[in-house]
Amino acid sequence: MNFIKAAIFLVMFAFSLNLMEESTEQTIAESISKYHLEKLNSFEAKLLELQDLEQQNIPESDLKNSFLACRIAFKYVEFLVVYTDNFKNKNYNSPNVLSAYESNLESDVIAAHGLQVIEDLIYKPDKESRANLKQELVLLIKLVQEEIQISQSRKPENSHLFNTIVIDALRVEVYRLEALGITGFDGVRSKNSLAEAHANLESLKKVLSFYKALFVQNNKKALYSYGIKTTQKAINYLKKNQDFDKFNRLEFMDRHLHPLSSYLYTLTKELNYEFPSNKNAINREARYLFDPNSLNQLYFAPLQSEHSLAIGKKLFEEKLLSSNHTRACSSCHIKEYAFTDGLVKNLSIDGETSLLRNTPSLINVAYQTKFFYDSRSKKLETQVINVIHNDLEMGGNLSLIIDSLKQKPEYAELFKKAYVGEIDANKLATSIAEYIGTFTSRNSKLDQYFAGDKTALNQSEINGFNLFAGKAKCATCHFFPLFNGLVPPHYTDTESEILGVPKDKKNPSIIDSDVGRYGNTKLEIHQFAFKTPALRNIELSAPYMHNGVFASLEEVIDFYNKGGGKGQGMDLPSQSLDSEPLNLSEQEKSDLVNFLKALSDTSFLEK
Repeated sequence: MNFIKAAIFLVMFAFSLNLMEESTEQTIAESISKYHLEKLNSFEAKLLELQDLEQQNIPESDLKNSFLACRIAFKYVEFLVVYTDNFKNKNYNSPNVLSAYESNLESDVIAAHGLQVIEDLIYKPDKESRANLKQELVLLIKLVQEEIQISQSRKPENSHLFNTIVIDALRVEVYRLEALGITGFDGVRSKNSLAEAHANLESLKKVLSFYKALFVQNNKKALYSYGIKTTQKAINYLKKNQDFDKFNRLEFMDRHLHPLSSYLYTLTKELNYEFPSNKNAINREARYLFDPNSLNQLYFAPLQSEHSLAIGKKLFEEKLLSSNHTRACSSCHIKEYAFTDGLVKNLSIDGETSLLRNTPSLINVAYQTKFFYDSRSKKLETQVINVIHNDLEMGGNLSLIIDSLKQKPEYAELFKKAYVGEIDANKLATSIAEYIGTFTSRNSKLDQYFAGDKTALNQSEINGFNLFAGKAKCATCHFFPLFNGLVPPHYTDTESEILGVPKDKKNPSIIDSDVGRYGNTKLEIHQFAFKTPALRNIELSAPYMHNGVFASLEEVIDFYNKGGGKGQGMDLPSQSLDSEPLNLSEQEKSDLVNFLKALSDTSFLEK
């Protein structure tokens, strides 16, 4: 009888604990919703103040402080407002460039809206700026008011799911802060990103404070205290260091943002706020942005198996893939050159005609959502087939290639082990894509530094990193952690840029005739646009740019330092690269080159 009573008591006690936890979670969800609504109202109020000042015809120069107050107010709500990467949310703070849907129709060109557009209108006004500013403020205020209505009507019925979303949104926001915030990506002209980062972290700290009762309830007071202290240390660092150009981003990321990311990872585990699946580009099992596994390769690339990789490796060296059996993938993608070929432009399969573009590196190629310089393919397998079929590159015929491979017993055996059925084009392309997907590089001196080896980087390389992520603006296009065009924090799109690359470096005002993405889409916004390449192992892959015009990293940096083509007299209104000079000193340029070389990781040579 006593045993039964004890069992009943334990069941009732466990039930009461569950009820208590559910009640606590509901209270937390309601408190966060209330806080979010308050901050949305504050954001609206700041926008209305700016609108009122604009209507008084106050000069743009006198609107700046009010505008900066709007940006600060936005940063308090950003983590939830732009948690999902959908079209509506991009209207809050979209880069001031035109974009397009995949349909490639002029009618589907998307105009930019939001705070970054408003910033350009205020900081770099022209004769049409005032009318556009009025319109942009109306659009953004309406968007915020709609968000307020949604927030007012929101009743978190499933409080655990709501809190799971909130914690995950905080994790994503730290990634956004690291990759886009402190680099100045969304505030290039105002250079107010450090004050905005302060607002991001103040909001994060406030949201964490709502969870205190749940930590206490689960006997995790120490974990709660650590989180609050970690966030406050990051805030204090920002308070003491507000000079955009001199800010030590490496130290801030290493000592503050990475520990904060790791903490949020632990929190999700300890308080059971994990999502049941990982179908996103971000790997939620990673502790911080530069964790070697921070991106989920299975989101980008085909599944890998021992047998299909063996096929891919063999096919990568197979000259039967070319029309005259003289060229394999490895002929132009040479391991020692980071899977480039060291040439300005390679020759076509006939050995006489020059190819259109410089051979790109295959390092980390799997971590992209668009392929080729003109972004014409959206899958790695499609890229493989396109190269084989290209009359100038390999000139192959897949039907004939497959017939030839079937005659080779070693291939028949390999395909039998890896796949069901006979060799076909899809299996061939998948095998090569899987193999190429293993060409990864995440163990450079920078990665070693973040992993704990503080001797991995010398002072010049540290200075170079801080220039890269700050004054030199490199990180606003070559995003962390891959240093390519894969856009944080959701990593679902690969960017292209219009830089004004010259045909001849001796004549920097004459653009190269290659029209880039325009040749594929026929959209004017894509004329002279090229995919942003990865910079890991960049030291090994000279010459540079889509046409191989620059022989050294020094020449590349000099090009950017002068404001790209437009900065050197090129008539290119559509240039997406800021044409203002960077004003880098000779020492700064040298430090920048040294850092870029520190992104080398030759471990792939041993595979």
